[in-house]
Amino acid sequence: MIKLSILLVALLAGGCGVAFNSQFPPVPQAAAVAGATEVGLTAVRDTRSSTEIGNIGLASVVAGPELTNYLYQSLSAALIQKGFSVQNAPDPSKGSTSGFAATIVQVTLQSASLRTFDALMAPAQVTLAIAIQVYDRSGKVSYSQTYQSKIKRYIGMHSQAGYETRTGNVLSQAVDQVVSNAMSNRELLASLK
Repeated sequence: MIKLSILLVALLAGGCGVAFNSQFPPVPQAAAVAGATEVGLTAVRDTRSSTEIGNIGLASVVAGPELTNYLYQSLSAALIQKGFSVQNAPDPSKGSTSGFAATIVQVTLQSASLRTFDALMAPAQVTLAIAIQVYDRSGKVSYSQTYQSKIKRYIGMHSQAGYETRTGNVLSQAVDQVVSNAMSNRELLASLK
């Protein structure tokens, strides 16, 4: 009887084969200090083959533009905290960057996953991989590195709205960790000056 109850809870808490989009929390933004070194940041490229990143039980988890937007905002905020002034920049891999005199950071979302058989009884395995390329003022790649994060977090019971907010919070933690990993790399920071 206990095993049957656990199985029913797992099936009910795990969803019923539906898909939902993750909703991310806002990223706290700060203003750059006067005289900060200007850095360009392009829109995040998403090279994943699908926006479906995994599942909670039978429910599919989807993270599309909201994930790349959060990654962009998180990286922008982190660069400002490191003393840079962040500007929107053109994608240097797509052609001319004439008129843009600063170093340009290009971020590519390579992979993202979130998987658990049950939101309550097992932590979700969350992984994220990004590539960062820095283009110097002449338009050549001066730095290139891949960064990863891997965390385990419980999703918990869904609200009336579903798992959207909870998965967004967990995914945002993975993004924040991968951005923190990048910002702790002195070589990356040196390439931006």
